Amino acid sequence: MNLYLNSKSASLGLIVGCVLFGLGSIIVSTVSLGAYAVAFWRLIIASAIFYTIVKYFNKSLPTNKKAKFYAALSGFFLAYDLALWHESIYAIGPGISTLLNSLQIFWLSFIGCVLYNEKQGALGILSLILATLGVALIAYPELNSNTNAIWGFIAGIGSGGCLAISMLFVKKSQEAQKDKYLFVDVYLKYQRCHLAPSCKHHHRQSKFLSKKF
Repeated sequence: MNLYLNSKSASLGLIVGCVLFGLGSIIVSTVSLGAYAVAFWRLIIASAIFYTIVKYFNKSLPTNKKAKFYAALSGFFLAYDLALWHESIYAIGPGISTLLNSLQIFWLSFIGCVLYNEKQGALGILSLILATLGVALIAYPELNSNTNAIWGFIAGIGSGGCLAISMLFVKKSQEAQKDKYLFVDVYLKYQRCHLAPSCKHHHRQSKFLSKKF
């Protein structure tokens, strides 16, 4: 079965994916469960969906012990990404918390620089500075009016860091397996779609995610 999309269907899929992603934070904000309980159920449901997709397309799961270890680490950090994101949603609302979670781009830039010796261009650095100023402008009024704002911002930014680390271990798992199994394909395509609107000109800093995928 052909898994590749044409330009029209890919654009439609991106729009639908962004809508579903945005609805996730709104739904979480209305659920009367703790942040970690919601993260648990989201991951349980996601696991069932991914397993169904793997079986449907007759793809293999990682078999290498090292690949399994990295995959487990990826899942560990993904769980804390969701949990901290939910904490942020409860503290400062779904809008700002989702914006903070999307600051994973800063963490990805840092990982690429430290582990993969990637250098930011002048445009990339300027973009990061502007993004920082934007977050500061959003944070200032929230800090003055919300007693939970500090924890909300810490949790939101931390969730982005956990997501970036999770993506790193997905790559490490694929490298250890030396095969491209479906989970990596689906996960990274989702991440590229999620990041695309905010980092069109940050392609250099994401090389470590795209190489060999």
